[in-house]
Amino acid sequence: MRLWSNFFAVSGAEIAAIEKQTSLAGKNILELGCGNGRLCYQLAPLAKRVTGVDPDGRLVQFAAEYASRNSINNLTFMEMAAETLAFDDHCFDVVIMPWMLHLVKDREAALKEAKRVLKPKGHLFIFGLYGDCDYDRIARRFVPSRERELNATEIYEGPLERIFTEYRKDEIPYEETDYSFVFPDCGVTAEAFTFAFSNWYETNLTEKDQARLRHVIQHYRKGNHIQLRTRGALYSTQNHSN
Repeated sequence: MRLWSNFFAVSGAEIAAIEKQTSLAGKNILELGCGNGRLCYQLAPLAKRVTGVDPDGRLVQFAAEYASRNSINNLTFMEMAAETLAFDDHCFDVVIMPWMLHLVKDREAALKEAKRVLKPKGHLFIFGLYGDCDYDRIARRFVPSRERELNATEIYEGPLERIFTEYRKDEIPYEETDYSFVFPDCGVTAEAFTFAFSNWYETNLTEKDQARLRHVIQHYRKGNHIQLRTRGALYSTQNHSN
């Protein structure tokens, strides 16, 4: 997982997009699906406190150890599912779901929990992933079952409308490079894909496939790096309940 998250959106585009709508200074922030803590580390200098939760205990442990080693004292990491949050009602100013809602089985339950823990007029931000990005275009050559498109209405918009009634949608076009994965070279990129195929799709590449993968990756070279662009949208809403 770190092979992917460590190389994504290094421009700080996610925080910049959020701060166009609300200031994060002095806020108590919850990140759902924090993974190895990539975004939490960026949020920490701005916020009063950041709590990151993820159902993968290994990633949570890595994130917590990194924060401890680097003396980032306003970070807390917990193993927890988005559908069953162990927090009091109305305790966070901001809840962020970065690129994870499409992986949640019960999306409406997760959104209900996000609404419950948000303070009145608190903000929810969802970075929603769409299909047919560079990752998909490469993955489909080796994993036939990879979905071509993610249905935005089914995954994001329908559940948001049912739970929050109103929301704002800011699309992130394919041409937007600030939300790219930027890998240092072809070898690291190939390692990341090999990990993804093996761990997420139970597909192990032959030596011939590995060579073909490295050849395909070269088509995404930009200067000295490999750049994989994504597609999606930033969905945002507020908790208007008391």
